[in-house]
Amino acid sequence: MKTARWTAWTLAFSMAALAHGQATQPQGTAAEKAARDGVTYLIKHASEGNDEEKVLAAYALAKAAGIVDVPELMPTSRALTKDVAAVAPQTARMAAWQTLVLRSSGQRNNFKQRLTDNAAILQKLARDDGGIAAAPSAERSDLASTALTAIAVNPMRSQLETADRIWTGIEGYARKADGEVFAAVLQQIAQDALADRGIALRHNRPQPLALERLLSPEQKDLALWWVLSQYVRQTGRHAMGETTWRQATDERLARTQNADGSWPAEGLDKALAPQSKLAATAFAVIMLAENQSRVGVAKFVTSAERDAGAVQGRDADFLAQWLGKFAGNYPMDWWLLDAESPAMLWQSARVAFIAADDNTTFSAADIAALKAFVRDGGLVVSSEAEGSRKIGATIERIMRQVVDNKYEPRPLPQKQTIISGEGGLEAIKTPPPIVSVSNGVRELWVHTSADLATPLVKHQAYKSDQLMLLANAWWYSVGSTLPGTRRSVLNIAPANGADFVLARLAYAGNADPEPIAFRRFAAKLQSEQVLRLGLADVKIADLQVKKTPVAHLTGTASFALNEAERAALRAFVVDGGTLLVDAAGGSKAFAESVTALCGELFKDLPLEAIPINEAIFSGKIEGTQRIESVDYRKYAVAQGKKRYAAPALKGIRLNGRWAVIFSEDDLVSGLLDVQAWGIVGLTPESSQQLMRNLLLYAREHAPKADK
Repeated sequence: MKTARWTAWTLAFSMAALAHGQATQPQGTAAEKAARDGVTYLIKHASEGNDEEKVLAAYALAKAAGIVDVPELMPTSRALTKDVAAVAPQTARMAAWQTLVLRSSGQRNNFKQRLTDNAAILQKLARDDGGIAAAPSAERSDLASTALTAIAVNPMRSQLETADRIWTGIEGYARKADGEVFAAVLQQIAQDALADRGIALRHNRPQPLALERLLSPEQKDLALWWVLSQYVRQTGRHAMGETTWRQATDERLARTQNADGSWPAEGLDKALAPQSKLAATAFAVIMLAENQSRVGVAKFVTSAERDAGAVQGRDADFLAQWLGKFAGNYPMDWWLLDAESPAMLWQSARVAFIAADDNTTFSAADIAALKAFVRDGGLVVSSEAEGSRKIGATIERIMRQVVDNKYEPRPLPQKQTIISGEGGLEAIKTPPPIVSVSNGVRELWVHTSADLATPLVKHQAYKSDQLMLLANAWWYSVGSTLPGTRRSVLNIAPANGADFVLARLAYAGNADPEPIAFRRFAAKLQSEQVLRLGLADVKIADLQVKKTPVAHLTGTASFALNEAERAALRAFVVDGGTLLVDAAGGSKAFAESVTALCGELFKDLPLEAIPINEAIFSGKIEGTQRIESVDYRKYAVAQGKKRYAAPALKGIRLNGRWAVIFSEDDLVSGLLDVQAWGIVGLTPESSQQLMRNLLLYAREHAPKADK
């Protein structure tokens, strides 16, 4: 179904993946080391295993390919896949695992006959109740064989008539299945398969699994863990109390690994795998590799939907599959978010999708969660179910509450990337009605009256503008580049006894477009033991250098200060204070106002370029880093900036120090780790490095009593 219209999007995504490669993946965490050591063990020992152990190892290496950085992984994976493809399966387990391997190998077209044969084998193992027997000699079906077959053949239903016939039986079996884990997985997959045909699975609909209990310290069966991981990915239910499935399994797997890179075979379910370290290691590597998916789609569920059990994530699931497929099979994840989701899930998301209708209501907790999400750099995308009449007005009201009524919803400009396709994407030629709210730097919430969810659920969006709208919104949010490490959860209490307090200046204008940027950056500096930075919101007229020796001024539009504010700002600088200024988003109008203001306040002192050999950049001040060049965002490069260039700071020198330091390029969004397209500024990494030096320089030159 891949058509020409997706070429630009696919190429842009694939080029980003190629350009960033392993750089997008943080190195050195315990889970990543465990994955590398596990892959190394499999490469060394896979050839020693029996056919079932080899097929499990091949599946693990296929999953790890392109994610885990081990030099011999790719050639070993290809060779092992070729070897196991030559095996004629005799059991349901072997046929199912071999099918998973061949479909994950990236060479499935070379194995069409084997996949067809496997489907025929599994059909012969089907019994009268619709379930699958473990082997030809088994008279009865069993739940484990049926669940494993369902996982293996589910993606093949539309491609092989035999696979579809198998599913006709499995769907009936699923209605009567009993047994906590296997039944829940089987019924969830069957429910999704039936939903493709507009049929609801009403009988024995399973309650959400208690993941915390099932992943208890006593549970050592890695095969069961893998089945649970399929449930998590089918349902999007990643939350486990205050942590997540990904975090909990990563920590457990890293902790229980043997010194040689393997995992113990203790407790492996005999129905799923042979009892060996090789099999256990394969399961562990599969889960670790799946957990390293760096990007994904989050579906927001309101508190009312969650409490009523009316939760479905098929739209987000299909969107993640589609994005991953057309991005060159790049691994995509998806998950459900609600007001009680752990911080890790929220901070892993760049976009939260909401499918709303006239019955959708938002609680105070929902609004608070969405407010925190957009403040932390996220983008909300919402749509209305077809036939809705009043939800649009409700959404606009919630938009205003989320931004504390600071900004008004307005029609999304036609030139905005989400519509125009700027940045190498595909333009939406006939966009549906779209309203959006922006903080002047980036879009915070985009809403359309078009129904985006139904086409996704029914797989009708391949050739529609609906899917392109969602794809462009996601791509816009990550700045036309693959997000790297997930944004750190910096729940660090403010420092006691700050080294100094920074004044965040308020004036009559958009003075605070990213209200938690400095709070996040201060937490980062404190966690790295660089600086204990205090923060205070201060009106310009109330500035006092003894209380706040450093001040920060930013904005997104032209502005003018009154006489009292101008006098206070000049006195602050003359008395020894340091004024740091940046144009949020790279606003030219704000930069022009700053330039004019400097001319008014310091008529005899020029606003001049700060040379690269100054102490700000040299790294000679304690805690600073040597900076010879900075890295500009892709959008800034598209606007004429060089990718790597010397820092373009301007300043006013007073009494041998740079008393005013001004960046016409955005820095404040980088402190928040915002990557959205449309910002003329430095990358988050360069912004943070430069601001770190600026703060330490300012501390070094503060009035002595305030050092």
